[in-house]
Amino acid sequence: MLIAIALAAASCWKVDEDKSMCAGTDLVLRFTVEDGVQRAASGGPRNIDVFLFDEQGVFVDSRHAANVASGEMKVAFNVEQGVYHAVCWANVDGALTAIRRNGTLGTSFVELTSSEHGSQLWYAPGKAPAFENNDLGLHRVVVDGTDETVVEFTFAKAHRTVEVYAVGFNSVRSEFSPVVEHAGACGRYDFMLQADPQPVVLRKAMDPDFSRGDDVYAATFTAMLHPLRGSEHVRLINPADGAPIASVDLTQYVAANDIDDDSDIAVAFVYDEFEAKVSVQLPRWSNNEIIPEL
Repeated sequence: MLIAIALAAASCWKVDEDKSMCAGTDLVLRFTVEDGVQRAASGGPRNIDVFLFDEQGVFVDSRHAANVASGEMKVAFNVEQGVYHAVCWANVDGALTAIRRNGTLGTSFVELTSSEHGSQLWYAPGKAPAFENNDLGLHRVVVDGTDETVVEFTFAKAHRTVEVYAVGFNSVRSEFSPVVEHAGACGRYDFMLQADPQPVVLRKAMDPDFSRGDDVYAATFTAMLHPLRGSEHVRLINPADGAPIASVDLTQYVAANDIDDDSDIAVAFVYDEFEAKVSVQLPRWSNNEIIPEL
């Protein structure tokens, strides 16, 4: 008998199953993505982690849903009548980023675990990451005691891709393989999507990008999205001695090139052998409308 009751209770936690023996209410969370995003495209939500807290912010339960890129995105809980707060992440992979749940909404966070780049994170309920928005009302879920409560959330992008290119350096040194740093990147979000005030430095070697040319090196960073306030820089490093070759302030760069503060960024360090200097430019192949000459 005890085994039968346990199995029936477990079925209450799944969507579209028999609810005749459920003691509480089925809380079903359905998810969409913000307008203009192709879900199945690279970078869209692939897996979901949903965390449910009570009205005081104490952890109640969690769900994980994998392989949601093309199917319906939804998870279900069986809960008592009351007020809850839901926090939802997509694409936390455990290798590049990890969830640290510490018992309450206020002490839990997602952090970067790689020294090179993070996951292509998404967050729901959708709001602008780290833009001074701590409104718990967005996360509020009211379960009224009926058989089923359905809530719809929209995932918003919580990551930024920074593509960095080095062009023309083979004229200085054959097979030159520079290193690039993304300094001031966000290394942690709390569960209210506020950025940790202590930034991190991401670093990686650049690889030849023959699709762009014979003398082009490239590296891509995927970092947690937060407002650019003069705190993020990209630096090109000489691998021989670790000295910086050139640097760009991303706040100034996006302003000069009319790039939105929350958009992906592409930047090229271009060496001019005639003037023997490095300039910072928007790559020719960027989708941005401003296309300077290299």
